[in-house]
Amino acid sequence: MTPGMQRQIVEVHPEGSFWVMNRGQPMETSKKRTAGFEARRDLLRSCLPLDVPETRRDARLLAPFAGADDLLDALAAAWTARRYAEGVAMQLFAEPSIDADGLRMKIVL
Repeated sequence: MTPGMQRQIVEVHPEGSFWVMNRGQPMETSKKRTAGFEARRDLLRSCLPLDVPETRRDARLLAPFAGADDLLDALAAAWTARRYAEGVAMQLFAEPSIDADGLRMKIVL
């Protein structure tokens, strides 16, 4: 990563994305539990114009080398990327710090 590349690449935190989708409320259940998977799936379904896997098994079939929750995290990151491209995403810190390499410590939600 370079400061120049940061014009096109941003850091996303999936749980932060789910927090935004959930109207500023943290998710109540771990993504590793069935209820947590289902809650995140339902949020994604309400926000994305595509089919989101119904079950953990369906998610593993779509991404066999990743965990079911990892697929949902990737979809949440894609949701945030779209919002960022549209200019409506928010960032975690109003004025991000700059690290020793000149990189902005910025997380987009």
